[in-house]
Amino acid sequence: MAVAFKMSSSQVLAAVALPVSTRPIHIESSAFLGHAGENGTIDGQGSVWWDMWKKRTLPFTRPHLLELMYSTDVVVSNLVFQDSPFWNVHPVYCSNVVIANVTVLAPHDSPNTDGIDIDSSNNVCVEDCYISVGDDLISIKSGWDEYGIAFSRPSSGITIRRISGSGPFAGFAVGSETSGGVENVFVEHMDFFSMGVGIHIKTNLGRGGFIRNITVSEVTLNGARFGLRIAGDVGGHPDTSYNPNMLPAVDSVTIKNVWGQNIKQAGLVRGIRNSVFSRICLSNVKLYGSAAIGPWKCRDVSGGALDVQPSPCTELASTSEKGSCTVSSAVKVILSGFNPELHMSWNSAIASRPFPWTASPVSIALASPAQARSTTDMVTELGWTSSFCISLKK
Repeated sequence: MAVAFKMSSSQVLAAVALPVSTRPIHIESSAFLGHAGENGTIDGQGSVWWDMWKKRTLPFTRPHLLELMYSTDVVVSNLVFQDSPFWNVHPVYCSNVVIANVTVLAPHDSPNTDGIDIDSSNNVCVEDCYISVGDDLISIKSGWDEYGIAFSRPSSGITIRRISGSGPFAGFAVGSETSGGVENVFVEHMDFFSMGVGIHIKTNLGRGGFIRNITVSEVTLNGARFGLRIAGDVGGHPDTSYNPNMLPAVDSVTIKNVWGQNIKQAGLVRGIRNSVFSRICLSNVKLYGSAAIGPWKCRDVSGGALDVQPSPCTELASTSEKGSCTVSSAVKVILSGFNPELHMSWNSAIASRPFPWTASPVSIALASPAQARSTTDMVTELGWTSSFCISLKK
């Protein structure tokens, strides 16, 4: 049974020297949540749940270990989460979330024990975490098929950096539940080992929604079945009511500065026949195997590739498409401190500018002239950064 906390803006849930807890935690409608520990442990004692799930004797769904819903200004730090019955840390419908210095552990054969799942949330910073679990280490989601389409809340403005760990599925993933949309994501300095897939961007027919403006950079990968997968045929459906004609749109995905060894197959980029994945840009991606590494496999995709080993598939090597990859497909916004109005105004101004974006010095019209700043101060062509990752260090 989950434990529910309904908190006012003046309350703080503190986990300083937290003793071992044996129940999943559900927190809803929190205006401010501070969850800072000294490496205390929240233990989900998931083995009994995993056994029932494997035996098909579980008559209901499994709980998450920490679920945050409809909450704003959340900090989760310096804690160990282990042996969740299902997903470990799940912020959903949240804004302004920091998850830092967290360890997430579960056996590699434990089912669906994702480390951190960011779901239909905006302004999220995840950094300096170690994750070793039985599913994706970090995944970004936004609703499932017709339900996510109807609710229509995207995940956006997300920064993930300095994450290490291992698991049988993906190190970093988007999807496959992305029906509300995922955009403006910046991922950097990831160190994965003994993985199923290094980077996995996944969706499916019936999802609808979009995946766009994703930048992944500075990744090391030691041991994986696939270095990279971007696929439009992954994931099941909650019921038979989904509309297979609701096709997802995948556009502007940049993956650069990736080095991998002991890789079995370089990668797969497989779009959807009537919804081609566009502006898929690979740069300085070097993947090596102890034996001959399997080649890239691509279809229904356009984009470009520069300095990629092994040689990329022809769909990404076409010179006619390389122009779309000359500028990073996302924009890194650096703010001097957290200011929601400034952040939202700046995001809207950037979104209205034509692609490709550049760092030319133009002023953005904000609420007052004193707030106007030039792009030379605020933008570099490296990707997206949530202001929370900046303010966290202040």
